[in-house]
Amino acid sequence: MELKRDIYKNLLRWKKDDTGKVLQVSGARQVGKTHILKKFAYENFRHVVYISMAESSGEQFLQCLDKVGEWEPGTPREERPVHKAFELFDCDFRDTKDTVIVIDEIQESSRVFNLVRTLAREFDCYAIITGSYLGRLLSKEFFLPAGDFEDLTLETLTFAEFAEAFGKRELYENIDLFGGSDPVKYRELKACFELYQRIGGYPSVVNMYLEHEAWNAVMQSLGV
Repeated sequence: MELKRDIYKNLLRWKKDDTGKVLQVSGARQVGKTHILKKFAYENFRHVVYISMAESSGEQFLQCLDKVGEWEPGTPREERPVHKAFELFDCDFRDTKDTVIVIDEIQESSRVFNLVRTLAREFDCYAIITGSYLGRLLSKEFFLPAGDFEDLTLETLTFAEFAEAFGKRELYENIDLFGGSDPVKYRELKACFELYQRIGGYPSVVNMYLEHEAWNAVMQSLGV
């Protein structure tokens, strides 16, 4: 089941604002960062360049950077080496507003992270970086380009998002917090919240429950 995430509207706002800044999306593992960013990218851009620094695509992009970094004394230097690296990585790459670059697990490469300033200041296309252990960016080999990126955080499902997955969001948003609604509605929402307390907001666990409609299936998936 496709779970609606409220961060999507913030991604759309970032695209519309077009500040030129790189977007950094942080969050713990398994909260759905890669999924929501790919969904956003492929639904809103003509061309998507996806690179994961924890997979072969990351190694391949580093090879492209190595290639454009080659130089012999007395020969012309590459004027726009980072642009050229993306062109080598993806022959269809065009530095236009129809393109978005998504770099996943950015914490695995200080070399690539340190391109953020270049992406923000010398590229016309949009760029997003994300990762699960962004605390590593505080290491001295990572240059933090203040003013060149915006930050969004994706957490596990909020109760509002959880309620929507179970068809209860309208109830959640419209119920009278001062006791003026039908008691049946309070009991219905309380049951939903108690379920949220039991299984939490990790998307894979919520989807497991929705698929099997059984608590035992969730416990088995968690190895409990």
